[in-house]
Amino acid sequence: MSTSTRRHEHVVPVVEELQRRLPKLSDIRQQQGDGKEYFGGQQDAEAAEDESPFEFHALEVVLEAICSYLVARTTELEMVAYPALYELTSKISSRNLDRVRKLKSAMTKLTARVQKVC
Repeated sequence: MSTSTRRHEHVVPVVEELQRRLPKLSDIRQQQGDGKEYFGGQQDAEAAEDESPFEFHALEVVLEAICSYLVARTTELEMVAYPALYELTSKISSRNLDRVRKLKSAMTKLTARVQKVC
């Protein structure tokens, strides 16, 4: 699988979530009779009180998606790392050392990606 295909697979869910959670451009900020602006189609108190700009809502969705992705990758790496470390402590071998070295490299890369978000 090419790098661009993998990137595309990670972008599509974010775009879909943006489309689901953010109102359509035509629905944004309909004028009401009292002169106040509200998100179209949303009548609850939270929508009426939330006057944050569209960009903040979009940024929130994107950051949530990025954090969810990084949490999932961390969980996957932990599920592989702990058994590998246990195996290394049980039997020190070149194979086990190489496996742990690769996992450490993956963890270092993941840590760098997390620090970019923070």
